Amino acid sequence: MNPTNNHINNYLETSYTNSVSSEHRKKFAQFFTPIAVAEMMIKWLLGNENLKTVLEPAFGLGIFQERCFRKKTIFK
Repeated sequence: MNPTNNHINNYLETSYTNSVSSEHRKKFAQFFTPIAVAEMMIKWLLGNENLKTVLEPAFGLGIFQERCFRKKTIFK
């Protein structure tokens, strides 16, 4: 994991958390996936050789997709 990317991800999460009320985040069930969990999920996904597409219904700040692109381009 690149420390610079982690810094950017932490900045995005902190900025969003500071600018949007906790009531709003709770109302819309907005939670951040920890980087370690996202990395584990990506490893599991990319280990599936039959995988053609991925649907990310909770896009959020795009950290999951950014990590996938970094590992292997699977989105078209």
